[in-house]
This record gives sequence, C-alpha cells and structure tokens, in this order.
Amino acid sequence: MSDSNYDVYVNNMVEVNYDATIDQTARFDGLYKGMMWPYNHGDVAGNRDARPLHGTAIHVTQEANLNTGMTFVKFNWQGNDVWIPKEGVIPPTFDSQISLTNQLATLAKTNIDYPYFKDIPQTKKFSHIPIGYINKDRIAGQTILVTARAIRSDNQEFKQFFTNGS
Repeated sequence: MSDSNYDVYVNNMVEVNYDATIDQTARFDGLYKGMMWPYNHGDVAGNRDARPLHGTAIHVTQEANLNTGMTFVKFNWQGNDVWIPKEGVIPPTFDSQISLTNQLATLAKTNIDYPYFKDIPQTKKFSHIPIGYINKDRIAGQTILVTARAIRSDNQEFKQFFTNGS
C-alpha cells in the first residue's frame, strides 16, 4: 500500500543523541519494532510492552514527528530498534536563562497546533509534556505580547506570551 492511503505520515525525522528514562506513570505505551505505530500501516498491533520497562535508562537515537503532532523516539532494546511515544520517556533536563521583555510579535501560521507548557520544556521533570495545544487556525496572524524569553543550555529558545483573552 502507498502512504497516500493513510492520513498519518512522518513530517520530520531527525537523528538525536541523548539519554532518557522510560516513564510509564499512568501510561501503557507500546514498543514498536521497525517503525512507530500507527505509521507502520497495521503491520504491528498496539501493545503495552513499555509498561514493565518503567524507570529503565535508554539511549535515544532518532525522533520522528508525525503530521498529527505526535512524536516518537527510537532506541535499541534487546538488540532491536524500537519506537515509543516521546511522552512515555523523560528526556534530559537543561539549564535555562530567562530574560523579561515587553514586545509585540505576530504568530506565524504553522502546520500543527502550538503546544504550550507550564514550564520551559526539559528544564524540570515532566516539563517536556505539553499541558495543551493552542489551535493554529485560531491564533495564526494574531498579535501577541511576549513577556519573557528563555534560552536553554542547548540553545533552544522559548517565549512566554499572552494572546487575546488569555
């Protein structure tokens, strides 16, 4: 079957190199050999194989971002390359420097909804998990007030902002 038969596809796949810990607190993620689910076109059924690995240290070598906004990470387990949803692992934490600002900006249109976080992602335990998503169509092109800028020790930049009504 061709990829055109499915609504789910990989938007971006990147090589990475970091250690993480499998976190299955209140989760029942699967491990998928070869390719992440559901992109594997049904070749591998859903499972809960990650649950017994809770707390296990892993080395992540690849990340795949799907068009749905979901991200999977790849690591080697018992001689097999396997994939797990990124929300099921705790990535490394970084230091960050925050500077206050007071400037207006316009949000660009993106292909996915904007995730938002309680804290700067990957600076505290579980801060890599979004607490929600802001609908891209609702806020694209909107003028926002940027109140703070954070730069992590890996040079990733994040901004705190307010939109109409928030």
